[in-house]
Parts: sequence; C-alpha cells; structure tokens
Amino acid sequence: MQKEIVTTGNRIVNPATGLFENTFGIGTYVLGDTKVPGLVRADGQAINLSDLYRDTHEIFEDWDRNFDALVDLVDNRSRGFRVCAGETPQAAGLSDAQKSL
Repeated sequence: MQKEIVTTGNRIVNPATGLFENTFGIGTYVLGDTKVPGLVRADGQAINLSDLYRDTHEIFEDWDRNFDALVDLVDNRSRGFRVCAGETPQAAGLSDAQKSL
C-alpha cells in the first residue's frame, strides 16, 4: 500500500517515516541482539550512533551541543558514520503490534 505524501503548510512529511523532510528522529534501535542509539533521517536511512554515544541519554544530556553535531550528520551524507545496512533497525521496546504500524 502506497502512502500518500502529506503536507503541512509548506512542509512535506515523508510517507516512509512520518518525519518532516530535512528532520530526523533519535531513538534506541535493535540491530541483531544489540540495542544501539540511532538517528533516522526523514527518508528512513538509519545511522548507528553507538560509535559516538553509549545511549540516547548521553545524546539528550547535552542536547544543545549534540543537536548541532546531529544536524551536521544529517546534512552531510559523505561522512564516515556507519549506516545500518543489511538489517532494518527496529525500535527497541515496541511490541510486535506497534512495529507493524
């Protein structure tokens, strides 16, 4: 089922993630058997942040400083950060019913 593109004012919501274009989400994701802090771009590309942060608490503890670094990461796709490839990260702590939404 194809989701339709939604706009709010002049902002476009990416149907793959529900995020506004040029934004990102932060969360704890499961890759294999490991929980990792991650960033999801509006297009659904997930980036494993475990090389930079031990968990999402560390990200939010110094949000002002970390926000700028995360915006830079979203804007600069050529940096050497690990993109989660081969597996689709699942949000940690969600029930199977929530994951299928």
